[in-house]
Amino acid sequence: MKIINSFTVAAFSAVILSACGGGGSSTSTTPTATAPATPFGAMDALDSYVGTWIANCATSTLVKAGAAFVKQKVTTTLSKAANSTTVLAAVLETKFYAPADVGCTGAVLSTETIGNAKWTIGTATKSMTFGVNLVNATAVNASAPAVGGISAGNTITLNRLTYPGNFYTTPLNTDLFVYSPETGKLYTAPASASAFDTVAYPVMIKQ
Repeated sequence: MKIINSFTVAAFSAVILSACGGGGSSTSTTPTATAPATPFGAMDALDSYVGTWIANCATSTLVKAGAAFVKQKVTTTLSKAANSTTVLAAVLETKFYAPADVGCTGAVLSTETIGNAKWTIGTATKSMTFGVNLVNATAVNASAPAVGGISAGNTITLNRLTYPGNFYTTPLNTDLFVYSPETGKLYTAPASASAFDTVAYPVMIKQ
């Protein structure tokens, strides 16, 4: 199986990145490689990302059960959008578990599905410095449009879970997709990142 270390469309970015408290690169690893200067073809990029990816069990920084943040497990299905060589369509399913369920193996408290996510994948690589865990990796811009939905004050309570009031709405968002063809690992990072270390990012496994 391949591994993808990563995505809300800010649910892809916010849900995935929220599980580790946001993005950013570690300063503890000495960079050893830089992204190649040659373009990374759009079709090659899409082929690399297409599939169903399941994240490790992680602590949400968005959703609570009572006073404690719940555990979550995100399944992301990526496919090529119709009539496009640069757009990925995405379906994100997030399952929430009790705060004490560190392996996400118990009863599912709630399931949230976002089915209208899309990313436009850049056709040129971004120059970046990578940590020792990523050799010959490639970084490309991944831009997602704003998504409208329910927005209700400070919080929303559903199925005895408390969500941020804007949980179902996401702004225009641009991230980086960082892909290592040698290991099959894929990560998301903030678009502003100039250095990248895998330590700070959650892991997803391709099914």
